[in-house]
Amino acid sequence: MALAKEILKTGLIQLARLAPLPFLMRLGGRSFYVVNYHSLANVDVDPYINRNTYRTEAEFDQDLQYYKKNFAIVSVTDLIDAVVRDKRLPKNALVITFDDGLRINYQYQVPLLRRYGLTATFFVCSAFVDNRDLHFGRKANLLRQRLEVADRNVANNVRAYLSDNNIFLGDVDASIAGIGYHHRAHLDEIAKLIGVDFANYLFEYKPYLGTSEIRSMIADGFTIGAHSVDHPKFAELSFENQVSQTIRSVQSVVEQFGLGYRVFAFPYGTDHLGSEFFEAIAPHVDLTFGMGGFVDDKFKVNIHRADIESTRLPCRLAFKYRTLLGLMDGMRR
Repeated sequence: MALAKEILKTGLIQLARLAPLPFLMRLGGRSFYVVNYHSLANVDVDPYINRNTYRTEAEFDQDLQYYKKNFAIVSVTDLIDAVVRDKRLPKNALVITFDDGLRINYQYQVPLLRRYGLTATFFVCSAFVDNRDLHFGRKANLLRQRLEVADRNVANNVRAYLSDNNIFLGDVDASIAGIGYHHRAHLDEIAKLIGVDFANYLFEYKPYLGTSEIRSMIADGFTIGAHSVDHPKFAELSFENQVSQTIRSVQSVVEQFGLGYRVFAFPYGTDHLGSEFFEAIAPHVDLTFGMGGFVDDKFKVNIHRADIESTRLPCRLAFKYRTLLGLMDGMRR
């Protein structure tokens, strides 16, 4: 299966090299496109996160130049007007989005967007704004880093804790990496065992956007959305918690920043969410965003985005490759 996917990807990339973008866009017949980013390569203080495939600063700059040349960059409020109120968008409309609400966005990507006069939407986790809390995955990464240099007694104490709580997977590092959202309280207990201070880390490194930075971005015409309260995998939540994570985070950012729009981006995708969920959140959200690529969702107000940063391709190829994937998905439906 993996080999077949790799062969298909290689074939689509080769086709993308040959097919002109206007031709592919006409085939797709889309009235707008939404692309998604998170961070930049090798700038995070977390070495585990730096293993993710992101654009370098220079590559992201090139992406923006490509977008500016080939698309009409619009805001999420323009998209709300188009989807909800049937207003027309300019030809080749494109929305640029970022997930996770990282301070890296403000330090590196916002200045580039400003340089080119482009707007974008940044989806933040309401519990992380002002660095009030740390994502459970980042907590696990900090613990793993500390244990890499810890003495044997410390490692043995952690192993014993993991075993006592039935979360030992045969290896300490793999066990900590495997602690998920529902068992995240164990991360705080392990931190006490090995002397890791999450609050001090947040104070020192400030990985997330703060209120003043977000207000500055809003003043410059950028838009802000919610990305859940604390970034769980929705597929692992109860229906009630899925709804709560969505509504609470949207209400939080709308009230804190006085927003006149309500948008939400799902962590990890939306394949598992059905009509009951979208009906429950409908009175509280204008648009939601998934990660299905350049495809339409059966729920009109759920807009899918294409991941460009992890393709390892120049933007002109990445965009055409994602367009081809969207066309294939449309044919399967």
